[in-house]
Amino acid sequence: MSGKKVYIALTAGQGCLWGAGISEDGGKEGLGQAYGEFKEEAKEISPSYQPLTVTTDGWEAIRSAWKILFEGITLILCFLHEVLKIREVCRSKPQQCQRLCQKLWEVYQGTTKRQFAQRLRHFLEWVEKQKLSEVITAKVRRIHLKSPLFQSALDFPDAYRTSNQVDRPMNYFDRVLYSIFYAIFSRQSNIGEINCSLSCLIVEFSSLLS
Repeated sequence: MSGKKVYIALTAGQGCLWGAGISEDGGKEGLGQAYGEFKEEAKEISPSYQPLTVTTDGWEAIRSAWKILFEGITLILCFLHEVLKIREVCRSKPQQCQRLCQKLWEVYQGTTKRQFAQRLRHFLEWVEKQKLSEVITAKVRRIHLKSPLFQSALDFPDAYRTSNQVDRPMNYFDRVLYSIFYAIFSRQSNIGEINCSLSCLIVEFSSLLS
């Protein structure tokens, strides 16, 4: 806005965007205020509203903001983001990339905490034996350390475990915004007059209205 970078704090669930707030910084306080707009609107509809879970990426400021907004909420870490990180560092080797991602999704399909943890541990052991690049191995080790954050979703059968539910409407939203900016740019004699940078913080929400 006015040449400044802003953050759009989005709340989504069940294929719909539930709320949007704007923050001028990506810190816990700013994001807390932005996500807080959704909380206020939800409380207007149901004063006793209390979400059970929220699924986010690994941005600590987002996770901290939700913990402050809703005491007792369970935080779930998006598994899809970890798969995408692995894919990003091995995209130059398609066969290796496909194999790694396939094994990660096999881990994801674990239906109990114990099964998930065992599959993830076996995956790490397999990676260690393959003598892959240190970058890939290090990322897999970090995924293993985050295991409890993924497992928390298994206590809530209806909780989102990835950001897939919100990615699709967000991709459409992004295309619409791009079209609007393109239309504006095409009518400007000096494109440099417009400087708009948006970073969207995507949060998937899984909860029940009490």
